[in-house]
Amino acid sequence: KRKGRSSESFKTFFFLTIDNLIPPSFIKKLRDTHLVVGKPGEMECKVTGSAPLTTSWFHNGHEIKSGPNYDISYTDNNCKLRVPTIQMSDSGKYTCKAVNAAGASETSASLNVTVYATWKKNSKLIWASYKYNVKTSNDTCILEVLNSDREEAIGRYTCEISNAEGGDICHANVKLGNPLRIYYLISGIQ
Repeated sequence: KRKGRSSESFKTFFFLTIDNLIPPSFIKKLRDTHLVVGKPGEMECKVTGSAPLTTSWFHNGHEIKSGPNYDISYTDNNCKLRVPTIQMSDSGKYTCKAVNAAGASETSASLNVTVYATWKKNSKLIWASYKYNVKTSNDTCILEVLNSDREEAIGRYTCEISNAEGGDICHANVKLGNPLRIYYLISGIQ
């Protein structure tokens, strides 16, 4: 026996931990959505990847945060954007972006806002036909009276717009003349 040494042998163990960071990946992507003005709406997606994950939401390329117009939550890898009251200005492209140390990923979809519009001539419903061209966009309702040089085009035209919160009415009286377009600008509908 050597002096100062024990008969027991000493073993040293080294543990090497390698963190395999997994970049974010959306396993449930955002989907295009059609919502009605005045009602609540939401968009949802689900992401996986190594923690910590940071998520951000964007509307038409501009980052949005939780507040009176948006409620943003992230629970159990579910990313949710809730809009308490849909307005016309909420239409557009929404993106959820997830970032961690291994990378970034995003998912995008369109949110289309619906307003119900009806047209009447002399209190009778009308729709797109060989006599009328009807268009509704995000902020405009258009009625084009075709062949407005004819006697039958004369009359009182009414545009009625509505949603869950109410509606509005616009009138126009038509006389003989050039082709006619009646525009109704939708703004400030709550």
